[in-house]
Amino acid sequence: MVQQRAAADGIYVVKPKDEPETQLYQERGVTYTELSPGGDYDWDEYSWENAEKMMTGDLLLTNVEGYQAEELADLPTFAEHPALEAEQVYPWNGAAMDYSSQAAQMRRLARLVDDAQDVGSS
Repeated sequence: MVQQRAAADGIYVVKPKDEPETQLYQERGVTYTELSPGGDYDWDEYSWENAEKMMTGDLLLTNVEGYQAEELADLPTFAEHPALEAEQVYPWNGAAMDYSSQAAQMRRLARLVDDAQDVGSS
């Protein structure tokens, strides 16, 4: 699974260990695609020319502030991504780190992961 924010200039991919929410989920067994765990920032940036090659995963979570499935489908370099073709791209907004918010967020994530088909891109 990949959590990302897409914009006109490229795609920003979360480094799971650098974001509290993704770190919490990773500690509880969620497998994220880690493209480059090093570096100085919480997110890695990739150009659209490299995005499809770099982005693996059966499920893509798109930050609500960036491109969504419809915009991604319009990009020639990304339109054939297996998760996009399988309609396994979902908007995602981080939740507060309190128990109630995270419990609801984890239930939503569990449903998405449970329903996801293996598209052979991970």
